Amino acid sequence: SLIDASMGSDIFICECSAFEAEARYHLNWRTIERNLGRIGAKRILLTHMGPETLANRHAIHEQRVSLAEDGMALDLG
Repeated sequence: SLIDASMGSDIFICECSAFEAEARYHLNWRTIERNLGRIGAKRILLTHMGPETLANRHAIHEQRVSLAEDGMALDLG
């Protein structure tokens, strides 16, 4: 259902609590990465990042993907 929700959107704000670890009701980067071709948003903003994701943030380097930061402001224009 997240794939359907992202279709045609300018930005898809998606939680990414872990990098590889699986947790019930949460997404990890590896799952998001596998589905990047199916996510129909122009941009993807990862939020709700836990320690594992933050420790591996250097490994997330997809052009459409940004990592949220405290106090971050986005230009949606």
